[in-house]
Amino acid sequence: MISLKDFLTTPILKKIFRIINWIFVVGFIVSGLVLWENFPKIGIIFVVVGIFISPHLNDLLKKTIHVNYLPSTKVIIVLLGLLIAMSLLFNDDKKQLFVVSLIQTIFLGENSNRQIDNFKAYLEKEALKKKEKAFLENPEKKLAELQSLYENSDYQKFLTQGMFYAKFNSQIESWVEEAKKQLKERQIKTALQKVPQLIEAKEYVKAYQLATPLSEVPELKNFADQAKGKINKKLEKLRSWYERGYYKKVISKGTSYVDYDCRIKVLVNNAKKAQAEKIKLKQIAKAVKRASYLIKMRQYNKAIEFIKGFKYANHPKLKKRLWRAQLQLDKALEKKILAKLRNIPSTQIEANIKEYTTLTQLFPDNKRYQQKLEKYKRRLAEGRKLPSIFITQKEYSDEWPFTVSKGELECMPPGIVTFKVSNQVYAVNGLASSQGYKNIDEIWKDAPDQEELQHQEESQLDDNFIVKVNIGPITNKGLELCNPSS
Repeated sequence: MISLKDFLTTPILKKIFRIINWIFVVGFIVSGLVLWENFPKIGIIFVVVGIFISPHLNDLLKKTIHVNYLPSTKVIIVLLGLLIAMSLLFNDDKKQLFVVSLIQTIFLGENSNRQIDNFKAYLEKEALKKKEKAFLENPEKKLAELQSLYENSDYQKFLTQGMFYAKFNSQIESWVEEAKKQLKERQIKTALQKVPQLIEAKEYVKAYQLATPLSEVPELKNFADQAKGKINKKLEKLRSWYERGYYKKVISKGTSYVDYDCRIKVLVNNAKKAQAEKIKLKQIAKAVKRASYLIKMRQYNKAIEFIKGFKYANHPKLKKRLWRAQLQLDKALEKKILAKLRNIPSTQIEANIKEYTTLTQLFPDNKRYQQKLEKYKRRLAEGRKLPSIFITQKEYSDEWPFTVSKGELECMPPGIVTFKVSNQVYAVNGLASSQGYKNIDEIWKDAPDQEELQHQEESQLDDNFIVKVNIGPITNKGLELCNPSS
């Protein structure tokens, strides 16, 4: 019996342990790199732990100083690393809260969206703290940068960079207030110049966007109201066109407004769908007209080919034309066959059987054609050289190819072999099949061991092919009835 020590040192288990070891190595190093930016000390500890528990380091120590890490040694290194990291983190209450939230999100999956927002807020606060620290260490440098922007009247850039520092310096705070005021006055002045021009150019959306944020100015409020009224009128006009089916007009005139007015956006999207449906119906109507014309001109094959190739061939109107074209094609063929039959004497039994077989295939519900076919088949049967014979499963044993146990085998010149069971006559060979007799597959037995037989014939058979019991002996027996001298 194998010992536990021997079991644990088997090659496959060693390989599994090595893979697990590498998973931990990668986990510690990746975690360390992620934590490096905000917690550099913790990041370094994680990376160092990952390196120390690496199988490569173990292999290197074995070769150089012949020291072998035990798994317990690696566990101790991991625990020491985690202990040092936790002690560093838990010295700061905010960092402690951050780590607890991080663990909840990663391992418990609770309130993940809220926790992610907390992480982002925490990181933003940390970034602001760094900026604050940098400013307090050297305020003159940042003050000079902001003063340059302010004196050059670059108010937008000044506000972007200086808003944060206003709470630390009263001079920057006063500059911020003045910059806001100057920027607002500049915006009002620009709006008072541009908005009337935009309204005159009928660019009401741009005028509305420019005037609305400054609507505390009476003149700009009037312009904003005027632009909004024009947009509403445009909306009503677009609705009127939509209701009247002018979808193209709605799309062309309304597209420029979709990014600014959700009502117009919905209307334009609906117009696009309605226009696509309108085009589809127009194409179908055109196809129906074309198919009807081809049928009228008696070009039935062309009509069938055209409808089947059309992308909306399943539309009811086209399916109806397809049925009509096929029916007319069958009737045209029927007319030709009937004309041919008028010139075939009733004494030419096989020729009559051939034509009536085609007619019954075209019109399977036509009783007259069925009766004619049966009549000529009986006449052909009456003219056979030898009487039929009765065969049974007992005679052929395992080689019996039918699902029925007995039947009547007969042959009609020049070699039409049939098998009759309960007044149903089945075609045994191809010549009999061409005469319209029932398909022998209905009673033809499947061969046993399908998989083995299909494997043997794999290059010749498709996936759905079913191998049948050999019917050759029955066919040969039937042909002997037509050729008794052989």
